[in-house]
Amino acid sequence: MSVVIDPSFDPVPSLAQTTDVTIGSAADVAAAPVRACFIAAEGELPSCERLTGITREALAAAGFTGKPGQTLRLPGETLCVLVGTGEGLKTAAKLRDAVAAFTRAANEAPKLALDLAEVVSAELSARDAALAATEGAVLARYRFESLKGESKHVALESMLLGAADSDAAAAQEGVDRGLVLARTAAISRDLGNAPPRHLSAEKFAEIAEKLGPEYGLEVEIFDREALIELGTGGLLGVNAGSVEEPRMIKLRYHPEGRDRRDPAPCPRWQGHHVRLGRGEPEARELDGQHEDGHDGRRRGIRLDALAARARRRQRRHRLAHVHRQHALGHRDEDR
Repeated sequence: MSVVIDPSFDPVPSLAQTTDVTIGSAADVAAAPVRACFIAAEGELPSCERLTGITREALAAAGFTGKPGQTLRLPGETLCVLVGTGEGLKTAAKLRDAVAAFTRAANEAPKLALDLAEVVSAELSARDAALAATEGAVLARYRFESLKGESKHVALESMLLGAADSDAAAAQEGVDRGLVLARTAAISRDLGNAPPRHLSAEKFAEIAEKLGPEYGLEVEIFDREALIELGTGGLLGVNAGSVEEPRMIKLRYHPEGRDRRDPAPCPRWQGHHVRLGRGEPEARELDGQHEDGHDGRRRGIRLDALAARARRRQRRHRLAHVHRQHALGHRDEDR
């Protein structure tokens, strides 16, 4: 059966979506049309004008007890979303989840605001809080709708984070890093969600050639003839069951200011040995071992993990090989 694929199909729609995250004051957050208010399961209610005259008993009667992830919308001239935090926002992971719950609860609003001053503490720095909030908000609004004729999804256009003047610089650093990591995760999700028939080996190579230079990566593509010359029999054998040509993509990152002849070790990223750890892409060193990867999301993580490191201007050389081939019998390849 032949499938006609629209040539305008975009396998990485996240490239065209941007969210403007800015740092402001508590007064700026209070004036925002949609904002969050974090409430723990126990203790006094936070000082928020929208909670004036409201007791815990009244919130419980409305079904809100402050459990982690719970939300309650308080409509009015401004929309205030109450978000439960359980024992409190003591870690970046808990804050990330709470911000994601807020973002989903206000899914019709393109602009959101929340005050980080109330969650910054000795346990959670302004930088880490801003990073977690940025990731939580941006990724909670992620949708892959390239194959939908009409979308009702509202993209997140902007996020205002309130912070004390003394924490503004650190918070901005967290925002910058959070945007890089959120973009990395979104593009990886795009590549994992794109159907195999739409994201062929050749298409994947085109994406790498487009993304690589934007992030300061050198990209080298090996087509069928080049793979034959290299003697990659295993890769070519897997591809023999498909009409699509295979591709191998070589990505190389050279840090600015480092000599390319630097003898320092260059970790190689191959196969499935790429994981997401503590909110950022990481890679395991394989000591020269070789494995083929067959999952689109893992390939996307590998590609964007290296791009994220380049954007953060890391000081170490990196080398990645990404394999892509279609074959009979693999769950995510053409039959």
